[in-house]
Amino acid sequence: MRRRELVLLALSNVMAVWSLTGIGYGLRTACAVPSGFYEWISQYIPYLCYSDLYTMWAGRQLYLHVPPYIVGTFVPPDGLGNGAVEYPVFSGLAMWLTALPSTTYDDFFLISTIVAGLLATCVALALVFLVGNWAYVWSFSPLLLLYASYNWDLYPVLATVLGFAFVLRGPVSWSDRKRGVAAAVLFGIGCLFKLYPALFVLPLALWLALRRGGDLRDRVAAAARPVLITVGVVIAGNLPFAILGFEGWMASFRFQSYRAISGNTLSIWYWWTLPFHDANGIDGRYLALATAITSLAILCGCALAFWLGWRRFRSTGDFPWIGVAGAMAVSYMLLGKVDSPQYGLWLIPFFVVLAIPLWAIVAYTAANLLLYTSWFHPAFLANLPWNEVVTPALVTVNAVMLGYSFVSFVQVGVRPLFDLGGGTFASRFGAVAPGRMHVKSAAGRHSASYNG
Repeated sequence: MRRRELVLLALSNVMAVWSLTGIGYGLRTACAVPSGFYEWISQYIPYLCYSDLYTMWAGRQLYLHVPPYIVGTFVPPDGLGNGAVEYPVFSGLAMWLTALPSTTYDDFFLISTIVAGLLATCVALALVFLVGNWAYVWSFSPLLLLYASYNWDLYPVLATVLGFAFVLRGPVSWSDRKRGVAAAVLFGIGCLFKLYPALFVLPLALWLALRRGGDLRDRVAAAARPVLITVGVVIAGNLPFAILGFEGWMASFRFQSYRAISGNTLSIWYWWTLPFHDANGIDGRYLALATAITSLAILCGCALAFWLGWRRFRSTGDFPWIGVAGAMAVSYMLLGKVDSPQYGLWLIPFFVVLAIPLWAIVAYTAANLLLYTSWFHPAFLANLPWNEVVTPALVTVNAVMLGYSFVSFVQVGVRPLFDLGGGTFASRFGAVAPGRMHVKSAAGRHSASYNG
């Protein structure tokens, strides 16, 4: 019975993922069809034609099929060429590989969307394996419809979810050390697509150290091991490109360092400081200072996440490493130079795995969609004071929901894991059937056996 339920859950989630991915593909391809329908519907819904895939295909000349980074060039402030792109090396490699069999943008967009659907399917199946019905939060998310074929965020999302799965539900025979090693490798791979998953190895390392018995040296070794593995994976992924074409490899880093904090970043640093800059945003001589401030703010946010996680550990006896990781992702989004709406995909797995109430998930989804609308607003609302009032207000709404998520991620535990009925992948942490949390008594209090 349990196996049948698992199969039905998996199939229904797969169908939902491909339905939303297909609808998203259809909405964007409709833009290229010469008819009045899309012009009519765009009067009443947010503009859906834009995709970073087209920017890479046309603007970064993926159609030339030049290997990424090897002979790349950069001319300040934003002149990337000859195979250089502004993304980490595995993202550049992925977009190059999907462009190779493509002769037109339509081919490239179709292939990229199919790959995105496969990645989203793998995420859904991993979440079903972890928390059962709660995987529907991912598979039916409007953000998946909107962003699956918008950028390359599904690669690091999959790496993140698989990292969670190895720790929460790796083979029972695996020790904490082996699970931590697997997760560290995956977080390193995720960092090679987008930088943020590398942050997650830090709370994982502290969790492993706190669970480790023995003296201080043993605990330090337990913490250092996953960090060194993630760093090693990131170095190993970057090193070939740095050796074969250092200038092209450095081009992506130089591009980001020159990137102005402008309106299209949808960052609080732009929209909350409108009286202090012009329409070009924060650039030129103030950019280096602004970049330093945003970087320091992210570090402070991550430190706050650790502090809240430590307080949780002191009260429950379990360090909430997944919750701290989620709070660190929020810090990266909220306090960085860029808060692109598609980053919402990063947070959905945290909403699924952690015991966040459904109303908060719906509220964040709505805030994210409003953030998207603030930049791609429908034509019939064009006369609203977007730059002066509406967009700053919607950026603030999104920031409020991110702030709520930051605190909630650390305060709640992991959802009860889906009951597989024992076997190779049964949880080692006691949380099993949906709706039931295994608890244990310790020192006169009850606490969840695993708080993530």
